[in-house]
Amino acid sequence: MQVRLPLTEALDAARSSGRLPSFVVGAAPTDDGVALRVDPQGVPGLSGAVRFAASLAGPVEVVVRWVGLADGDATFAITSHARALPLHTLANMLSTTLTGILRQRGLGDLVEVRRGTEEPLLVVHVQRALDRQVPGARLVDLALAGGAAHVEVDLSGARPAGPAV
Repeated sequence: MQVRLPLTEALDAARSSGRLPSFVVGAAPTDDGVALRVDPQGVPGLSGAVRFAASLAGPVEVVVRWVGLADGDATFAITSHARALPLHTLANMLSTTLTGILRQRGLGDLVEVRRGTEEPLLVVHVQRALDRQVPGARLVDLALAGGAAHVEVDLSGARPAGPAV
């Protein structure tokens, strides 16, 4: 099965379902990812010092850019800027906070933020998520390009996940 999902549609679905956190005040697709505008003062769990620094920095522009797929895991690089200043180091420092937010949203074992040498990495365990929803299905390919996600899944070994709810 092959699916092409325009990133504009994915963002619209995330907005309408309330899946975008409240501190994400803007989101737009790019050719190979998503550009976000974040109000860092709205990020839960920040220390007073970091919150104060965030108030001085103002809104943060975050770009989540496609890196690639390996062993069922999709990897994205995260870059961020506030008032034209790169904040990759700050984003690396906030990786624990970001991971905590993902866990609160029930995504802790499917999505992780890894500290990078320069920029943090967002790793989505796509095959693991697929295993939960459609056991026996196999992710063949996934790529982000041209403002769309292109997904190919082999369903030949798929079986029902369990009783319908």
